[in-house]
Amino acid sequence: MGAAEMSQVHIHPSAIVDEGASLGDGTRVWHWVHICGGAKIGKGCSFGQNV
Repeated sequence: MGAAEMSQVHIHPSAIVDEGASLGDGTRVWHWVHICGGAKIGKGCSFGQNV
């Protein structure tokens, strides 16, 4: 991925990202994923359905 593509975070509407979580550039959070508060996710990560 080029730098321009890595500048956004995608969070699916059914996902839950708790307050205090940190998501790196280009990270994708898909269907029914839960990211807990305090989590520190790097750039370019992808969390698949039901994680």
